[in-house]
Formats: sequence, structure tokens, C-alpha cells
Amino acid sequence: MNCASVRNLLSAYLDSELAGSEMQQVRAHLEQCPTCRAECDDLREVKSLLRGLPPCCAPNGMEERLKAALSQAERPLPLRVEPSVAAGLTLAAAAAIAGFFVYTLIKPPTEPTMAGEYPPAMHRQIDGTRDFERARSPFSGHTIPVSLDDGHSGR
Repeated sequence: MNCASVRNLLSAYLDSELAGSEMQQVRAHLEQCPTCRAECDDLREVKSLLRGLPPCCAPNGMEERLKAALSQAERPLPLRVEPSVAAGLTLAAAAAIAGFFVYTLIKPPTEPTMAGEYPPAMHRQIDGTRDFERARSPFSGHTIPVSLDDGHSGR
């Protein structure tokens, strides 16, 4: 092990947090390197001094201030839209709705089809598929059951 890697592991070494092989490698390096050993001794003294300090308490009101700051940070910022953009979007939506209603009022009426009837294009396709039990729908790409002229139905 080199000095840089040992220095990174000194705190964990002093707290006995290293695996057995790492503990042995750090210990072997400290026996050979006076610089790292001196740094280890200094760190051991600092840890000892810190353990000797009395526990400290947070200042009065600190918890409330911290909670207030966190609640402020969690609030999403309000979405601000320029009035001209909002007016433009509203106008566009109103125009789209009005256009839909105008289209439905002026389009020519279509003849209602009875259940089971197919449009003329579908009849042409069905007539050409007498050898098949099912015809392919031009609208969905799925097969549909057909009634053949001889009274049998395809499945």
C-alpha cells in the first residue's frame, strides 16, 4: 500500500471498520512509514479530544426554522404565463371548438347503416373472397366473419 491510500483509510482503521486484510496492510505500512504513522497518531489524538467534548445542542428554534426552510423549498414555483400567451391559447381553443361545431352542422348527412351492413367497398372485397372463410376489413386490418351466398358463415 502507498501513503495516499493509507491516509484515505486511517479514520476507518482507527475505528476498526476495515476488513481483516486491509487492517493488516495498513498496520504493516504504518510500521514502515514514519510520516503515515505520525499522521495516524495525530488523527487518533483528534478523535480522542472530540470524544471528550460534551454533547452540544442545537440553538433554540433551530428545528422549527429548518422545517420552515424545508417546506418553502419543497413548494413548486407557480407557473407564470404571459397574459398574451394565455389569451392566444384561449382563442385557439375556442376557434377549434367552434370549427368542430360548424363542421358537424354543415357536413352532408350520411345514410345510417343497419347493424351487420358493410359499406360498398366492403361488399366488393367480400364478393372476391369466396374461397376464404374470413374477409379482411379495410378499416382496421382485422378479419371479420362473413356470410357467404350459400348460407354458410365463415369463422
